[in-house]
Amino acid sequence: MDTEVDKQLDSMSDPEAEALPSKTGIGNARLASVLFETTFGQERAKKLPPPPARTSLQIALSD
Repeated sequence: MDTEVDKQLDSMSDPEAEALPSKTGIGNARLASVLFETTFGQERAKKLPPPPARTSLQIALSD
């Protein structure tokens, strides 16, 4: 989705549009992080056995 939005923004000749590429990807990553924390931060999820390895999102956020 991010690349498609970036393509559309690149085709516009609007100064505001030129400042927006890659912002969609950043926004999607932030939303994914919030959804992940909301889902796996609930009591129900805390009762699950621990996964065998850290998720890629946890690794990315730990840097």
